[in-house]
Amino acid sequence: MNFGGRKAGQAREPPTFVKGVGKKNMFNSRMNPLGAAPTDRKKNNRQQGRNTLKAFMRKRVSGSLLDMSKVTEQQNIGVNCNFNTKSFTDMVFDIIVSDFPPIDTLSIAGNSINKLEYLKVSAHAHRAHDLIRNLDLSDNRLTSFKELDHLKGFKLSEILLSGNPIASKEGYRREVITKLPTIELVDSVNLVALREQIKPNMPPISETFFFGPDTKEPIFAFCQKFFKSLDDQLFDTDLLEAYAPDCLFTLTKSRDLGIGYGTRAKQILDTMSMISHDLTKVPPPRIEQTVHKGRIASITTLKDKVYNGMSTLHDLNTFKVDTVKLSQGFAEPVIMLTVHGICKYSVQLTKSEKECSFERCFDRVMMLQAPPAGSNWPAIISNDMLHIRPHMPTPVQAPPANAPPDAEGAKKTALSKILASQTGLTHQYSIWLLESANWDPALAKQRLQSERDSLPAEAWQANVRSSQ
Repeated sequence: MNFGGRKAGQAREPPTFVKGVGKKNMFNSRMNPLGAAPTDRKKNNRQQGRNTLKAFMRKRVSGSLLDMSKVTEQQNIGVNCNFNTKSFTDMVFDIIVSDFPPIDTLSIAGNSINKLEYLKVSAHAHRAHDLIRNLDLSDNRLTSFKELDHLKGFKLSEILLSGNPIASKEGYRREVITKLPTIELVDSVNLVALREQIKPNMPPISETFFFGPDTKEPIFAFCQKFFKSLDDQLFDTDLLEAYAPDCLFTLTKSRDLGIGYGTRAKQILDTMSMISHDLTKVPPPRIEQTVHKGRIASITTLKDKVYNGMSTLHDLNTFKVDTVKLSQGFAEPVIMLTVHGICKYSVQLTKSEKECSFERCFDRVMMLQAPPAGSNWPAIISNDMLHIRPHMPTPVQAPPANAPPDAEGAKKTALSKILASQTGLTHQYSIWLLESANWDPALAKQRLQSERDSLPAEAWQANVRSSQ
């Protein structure tokens, strides 16, 4: 019998000494008693598991379709078949891209999936999100529409979600096609007509802002497409094509821009401050660094620094739009587009807190030029200047003194008085704050933390103003 290369009865080789380390033994050695490194053994096990899984998946490929439904019930694959884990999901997409012909239809139905985070991470890591067009997620355990946000980077045309808890919620299909802009079929139902019904409407635009219908319609279409793509976070696809190769992007923000509290809020504001192109505050040596040149640099800044970790919803009904056609000094006519509006931001400020939502105003000035042949955009951006500032809606007026009493009204009045006494806000601003928080006192106080610096002096009671 051979013991790792040593015959029975043969003297063991003396241990090797390393200067300054001491004797090598089975406790401080990286080798196990049989001579195989643990890291190598783990790698071998993973490779064996991958090979077994690949052989299993090969039996389930039919043309461009891969059927991975109910794989959690399989006991003989050699790996933990759980799409709620990153390791398994990553292995599946690695095999899809590396070992199979292009797969455009993927079924992962009936796998007890309750989150799609790892589906997004793994698919993007292996560039599989560009391949998959049809995705079957039926008979899983998805309970929140927020999980669909992880699919925004995919170019899906069809999705199956029946059998999930979210499929029984009111407005289910409307919510799906709102979150996934490329979807045409949901549970085999064609929703192109429904998408047209919920298409956001731009406010009426005066003809005097434009130079005839040839300019109005492209600008109208551009605004709808650009801000919808921004809300859908299509940075690596549609928005990348919206910017000219040699474009410029700059950001400025108001000094009193608040977005909540906690470490995450500070990180976001610090990042915005670092890239802010405010010529009155940025020292000359750094001015050049705050101008982001080129399509890739502009999109990277938008994705990783301006909107990182945040979801947005631009309210097109608040938009004020103006344009000026410029020709002097330009080789080709350029349109300067100015957009003012309100955007709702949602961000997870801390791990222990709920997601915080807040509204901010923005002003965006863009220089638009004619798109290249074959472009899906009516115009492309050569210069994009974004300014973000606080939003202060008109306070809600107090009801008239002779308003008829009612139980609900009395309850709200009591809540506003309590909030006013706890915070020092006037009665009027307490009502505004509670209404903005859907009359939830806890959320109202949370919003006050983020809005405090932007509130005017008259929002506070006289004794509070005198002490500030």
